[in-house]
Amino acid sequence: MRKLIISILFLFSVIVFTNALAHASSVDSYYQNDTTTTQSLQLQQRFAFDPYPGVHAQTVNEILQKIADGMGKLRVTTSYTFNFEVNLAIHQVSANRYRLTANSGAQTVTGDVLYRDFSLAKVLIPDRADMRIQVNTHDGKLLAERTFKALDISSENESLFDMAFAFDGRIEDLRFEFLDVFFYYDERMDERFGLWTEALESYYATGKKLNQVSKLIDGLDTAKVETLLLDEFNLCEAESVLGDIMFAPFHQWIDFRDNDPDGIYPVYESLASAVDSLRYAYNQAIAGIDDLYYRRGLALLADSLPQLGREHFLSAIAYNPFHIPSHLALSRMDLALNDSVAALQRMARVYEVMYPLPDMKAKTDHFTDSVLGIFYDASWLLITERRHTESLDVLAHVEDFCRQATPVYYCSPLFNMLFRQSHRGVYHSFISVSERSLRNDNPTLASTYLQNAIHYQQVYSEYIGDHFEALDLLARVFTRYRIQYELKIFAEDIEVAERLKESARVIPEMQPGLLDYIAVRGTTEDIGTGVINYAVLGFPEESLTLLHRLRDRGLSSSAYAYHQRLAGAAWARQLNISEHNESSAELFTRLRVNDLWFAEFRESFLQNM
Repeated sequence: MRKLIISILFLFSVIVFTNALAHASSVDSYYQNDTTTTQSLQLQQRFAFDPYPGVHAQTVNEILQKIADGMGKLRVTTSYTFNFEVNLAIHQVSANRYRLTANSGAQTVTGDVLYRDFSLAKVLIPDRADMRIQVNTHDGKLLAERTFKALDISSENESLFDMAFAFDGRIEDLRFEFLDVFFYYDERMDERFGLWTEALESYYATGKKLNQVSKLIDGLDTAKVETLLLDEFNLCEAESVLGDIMFAPFHQWIDFRDNDPDGIYPVYESLASAVDSLRYAYNQAIAGIDDLYYRRGLALLADSLPQLGREHFLSAIAYNPFHIPSHLALSRMDLALNDSVAALQRMARVYEVMYPLPDMKAKTDHFTDSVLGIFYDASWLLITERRHTESLDVLAHVEDFCRQATPVYYCSPLFNMLFRQSHRGVYHSFISVSERSLRNDNPTLASTYLQNAIHYQQVYSEYIGDHFEALDLLARVFTRYRIQYELKIFAEDIEVAERLKESARVIPEMQPGLLDYIAVRGTTEDIGTGVINYAVLGFPEESLTLLHRLRDRGLSSSAYAYHQRLAGAAWARQLNISEHNESSAELFTRLRVNDLWFAEFRESFLQNM
């Protein structure tokens, strides 16, 4: 071990601190004036080949061999020097007590420190140091001496040692000497050299990775909407590779901004800048990918490529189901293909779910108005051709649309008008068939269609106010049944007559409102006919009700004498088949209590039957 004796000449700088507390009871109590002197000094050691190495020298010989191999030199001519800065601080802690502390300072390695153009300075810093320090007076008197072994010097600004000594004099008269200084490596050197070798390998691998990045981003263009997302995967991979380079192991040992023999850093900077620009562009493009597909679709339509255009509009909707311009474009295409139903259904979805904002609503409303106009025109044409059911089929699409689009879209009153007109048309169709059947002397078919007409009106009463027309015609059908029945009786065709009577009796049973209609809305002639119809076909109570109403019209008794006779005959037949064994007086009293006219009718007619 080489002895190194270093004499230190101090350039003193004195800092005075004021301490508010004085501990007089302590032997080493602090003065109020605490004086501290600091000094920095440089220690050096040259590392060269040792032909007769010990343990530590053997490690140095191995290091020198690697350096020599990398530089193309002989090991015996290879050497490096370690420069170590020590920062000393001398504290006067009492009148005759001092404390010396030492901290590690800057560490540098000079000489043969390159390996394949890379500096090994960080790797070659020693791990440990042995040293002896003497504190003397200016005239050579030894005040204190300490020997330190295996001091850890691997980091800067770390405490090395401290020692106390007694001295009754001025701090300026102190002298310090470092003796037997020896720097060396411990087991950490092998680990450090292995990590540095890995770092070197990662540096050389970086060139290949940069070539990979260049290939990944070559040809990337946000204008290619069809490959936008696939290209974005390449961009992500390029970013991942650059991230690997940014955190590669070599950064711990190599600053490739200053030490870059392969010229990697400028390539890295250029590619990183290009990737950053592409990332911004792709983020913007992907955020508006629906608009990109939409605009591309419009361009394809302009180039007379409607199928490709449709595919692009559908792609825009796939990425953004609420992209109204694409929905509108698809609806226009449906309309151009005469598929107005598909166009209207798509617009219904737009209004129901997407709620167009003002900038789009004017466009969607204008287009929707034009689509609905097609349905309205078709409906009106069908109505004029008396194809009311087909008109309702057309308007059913409009009804579905209005139900979905309200209240975002206001459907025109024209729809309700056409809807009402179509329903009334269906209702009148039943009546027309009934009239034709009645003219053909087919009251059964006429009755069936009138029952359907009345049912239809009841279902769609919102659009058809009443079914008086049907009831008026039904009264005529009832009359026709009665006439046919009487003719068969006169012809003594009793079997057919009874079948006709049973068919006729279905009408009052299914439509009890017919009686009220005749009584309230019928003419005198209608009421008189009703008396006869109900009496002859076996409804004596209904016949008497109408007879009572006929009498209330102020007619003379001779005007309704025939009607009265028929009604009385009907009641007589009813009494003969009555299961209640009631007298005529009891029956009339139960049905028409306190009605003098019926009492007179009973006495003057029924009792004489």
